[in-house]
Amino acid sequence: MAGVLSLPSRRASPLTAVTTRMLLAVGLLVLSTVIVYLGRHGYRDYAHPGQPLSVLACVYYATVTLSTTGYGDIVPVTDAARLVNTVVITPIRVIFLILLVGLRKVTN
Repeated sequence: MAGVLSLPSRRASPLTAVTTRMLLAVGLLVLSTVIVYLGRHGYRDYAHPGQPLSVLACVYYATVTLSTTGYGDIVPVTDAARLVNTVVITPIRVIFLILLVGLRKVTN
């Protein structure tokens, strides 16, 4: 058909697609962990009151938060930590869930 421009598309194998999504999800988890770690003094861990979050606690919090489980044992308590969770972590959570659920165009 004249006048129609189409870009070539590459179809990734299912294994490549899953691996790519998982790597992106892990990347978002690492990013979230770093963000929480940098602001670790703005969080309260009810298992270790009065102490800043450890690296493991930051990984745990990021995982629980991104998976939307939200146990509530670690919570943001400062205004800055709450703002970061609202403005930065929430969009990362949405992207994380989209990656795991996976949206794919179905063609015939």
